[in-house]
Order: sequence, then C-alpha cells, then structure tokens
Amino acid sequence: MSRKTIWIGIIAWGFLTFFVAWVLITPDNPLTKLYRAPIQQLSDRVTTGPYPTATDFQTLKSQGITADVSLLDPKIPYERILLNREKRNAQAVGIQVYDFPVASILGQRFGSYYDAHVQAAAHTIDSLRKDSQGDKVYLHCYLGQHRMAAVRTVLTAKPQAPSSVEASTNPVR
Repeated sequence: MSRKTIWIGIIAWGFLTFFVAWVLITPDNPLTKLYRAPIQQLSDRVTTGPYPTATDFQTLKSQGITADVSLLDPKIPYERILLNREKRNAQAVGIQVYDFPVASILGQRFGSYYDAHVQAAAHTIDSLRKDSQGDKVYLHCYLGQHRMAAVRTVLTAKPQAPSSVEASTNPVR
C-alpha cells in the first residue's frame, strides 16, 4: 500500500469517528430525529419521550414537569456526556433529575441491573405521581423507544413492589 492510500484511510477513519460521535452526542441532529419518539402524555402526571434538549426542558417546565426520570447509563461514554448536559439543563429550569442507569443499544439489554433499575424507575415515578406535591414526571431514554417502553410497561401493569435498588437510588444533583 502506498503512503497516500494509508493517509486517505486514516483521514476517512477519523472523519467517520468524528461523525458518529457527533451523531451520538447531538440527539436532535437530522439523522437521529428520524428515529426519536415524540413527546407524549402517558397520563395526567407522566409524560414520555426521547432525551430532552435544552429547548425541550423549557417546554417541559412550561407544562408543569417537576421531575425528570432518565434511563441514560453513564457507563456508556456518550450517555455520560448527555447525562451531564441533562443535569445542567434541568437545573437551569428547576427540574429535579432522577437517573436509573439502564444500558440498552437498539433494544438489546445490557447489564444485570437492567430489570432492577426498570422496576426502581417505575416505583419512583409511581411515588412521584401519587405524592401530595403534584409532581409531574418526564420519563425518557435516548430515543424514547426501548428502555422507556420497558418502564412504561411496568407502570401500566399491575402495581409492583418496590425494588431494592429504589432505596439506594437518590435524585441526581
């Protein structure tokens, strides 16, 4: 192989890596928008959807949302970046963030904690929507499809006992 071919390969690989990283940490990009679920009401006190952008947080706050239940997993590098951004955006508008790390890529579950964290997230949402403060919750994962659907399924099923994870999971500050 010639040096020119090697350099073209290196540059192409670098560009591809940069592009994929940009797509993952910019959830409202044109490519990802094709797959993002819409923000929708699950009940009068629970709204579901994809990762909320800064603009989404303004809209959610105007709709009375007081709690953000995130299923992003900081063990996944791009989700760590997004979770940190989410905390800043939520804090800016006065929304409390609760994180229940659930690892899933394109619907494929990862980690032994998946089911326990899904149960804990559902229990926390159920507690918040039944509290006397009138909390309204926004539940999301990255695209608002796979992980969020698992929690939604638990919420709409018969009541579940609290998970042991729930007691150890506190709001993210």
